[in-house]
Amino acid sequence: MKKLNVAVIGCGGIANYAHLPNLVKLEQVNLIATCDIIEERAKQAASKFKVSRFFTDYKDVLELKDLDAVVVATPPDTHKEIAIEAMKSNKHVFLEKPLAATLEDAYEIYKQWKKSNVKFAVGFCLRHHGMFKYAKKLIEDNTIGEPVALWRVAIGTAIGVLPPVGWLVDKNKSGGMVVENTIHMIDSFIWFAGDITSALAKYKTERKGISIEDNAYIIFTHKNGAFSSVLQSWTATHTYESWGIVGKEGTVSVRGYVLGSMEVSSRNESSREVTIKEDPIVMYEKEMKDFVNSILDNKPTFASPLDGLKAMEAAVAAEKSSKEEKLINLPLIEY
Repeated sequence: MKKLNVAVIGCGGIANYAHLPNLVKLEQVNLIATCDIIEERAKQAASKFKVSRFFTDYKDVLELKDLDAVVVATPPDTHKEIAIEAMKSNKHVFLEKPLAATLEDAYEIYKQWKKSNVKFAVGFCLRHHGMFKYAKKLIEDNTIGEPVALWRVAIGTAIGVLPPVGWLVDKNKSGGMVVENTIHMIDSFIWFAGDITSALAKYKTERKGISIEDNAYIIFTHKNGAFSSVLQSWTATHTYESWGIVGKEGTVSVRGYVLGSMEVSSRNESSREVTIKEDPIVMYEKEMKDFVNSILDNKPTFASPLDGLKAMEAAVAAEKSSKEEKLINLPLIEY
C-alpha cells in the first residue's frame, strides 16, 4: 500500500487535539515531521506522536526530499505565506479554516492553487459531521427540499466565556470572530443553499482590550432566493446554541451545535426526533481521511480553496456591511 509522508506545521490546540492523533491512526500516512515557531511545542509533539524530526521553520520542512503533504494549523495571518510556498514546492496542502485572515490573502492562495497541480483541502470539518451530513441528505432526497431559510444561533462558547487565546482576539492575526469562527457555518450555509449574493450585518465589540468583534448579527441572501442568518456572541454569561433549515417541503432543527437533538418534519410526515450521537473528534478523523484519499485516488478534495474563498468573501462582505451600514452585494472579487 502506498503511503503518504506528511508533516504538521503548527502544533497548537487543534493540531494536538485532532490532526496529529488522527494522522498517526491512518494506515496510509507516515507522519515524518512536526513544526512550530515555539521549539518546545514542536519537540513535545514529535515526542508524543513518535516523530523523528521537528523544526521551528516551515521552510526547512518544505525542503524535505521525502515529503508529500503538509497539514497547516497555524494562525490565519500566516496561511498565505505557508500555503503558497507549500504549493510552489509541489506539496499537497490541508489548511485549517479560514483560508486566510484577509480576503486579499485568501485570493492569493486561490490564484496559486488554480495554477498548481496539488490537492488542497480547507478544514471545513462540519461537512463531515453526522448531523450536518444528515441535514444535507434531507435536502437532496427532498424530505425538506430546497432551502428557504437557514439559521444559526451561537450564544457564548463551550465554556461560556471568550476563548482565552491571544492571537484569536487580535484582528490582524485571526481576521475576527466571524472570519475565524463563524465561517464554519457560513460554509455550511453555502453547502446547503448555494452561493451567497448579499450580506447585511451589524457588529459590536463589547469587551475591552480586544480588536475583534465579539457580537455579530448577519443576514445572507443566496442565489436561489433563500436567506440565512447568524447571531453570534462571545460575551454571553451562559451558552445557548441552535441551527436549522426551513425547506420547501419540510424543516430540520437542532437544539445544540455538533451535539444535541434534531427534529425533522415535512409535508408528508409529522415531527420526529433524530438522534445522531457523534463525538466531534470523528468529523476531524473523516476530513483527514478524505484529504489523504483525495491524493491517493486523485480525486477532488471535500472543500477546495474556491470553497474557502467563497466563505471568506461572504464573511468580509458582512463586515463591510456593518462598517458602511448598508447591504453589500457579492461577488467582491473576480473568480
